[in-house]
Amino acid sequence: MVGTIIIILNVFLILYISSVQATFSVQHFSVT
Repeated sequence: MVGTIIIILNVFLILYISSVQATFSVQHFSVT
């Protein structure tokens, strides 16, 4: 049970980090 929760949290964390990096790259591309 606890392992499943940790896996779900890891997935959300990866998705959040990837989305943040995507927005940063898009903003940088727009500025350039």
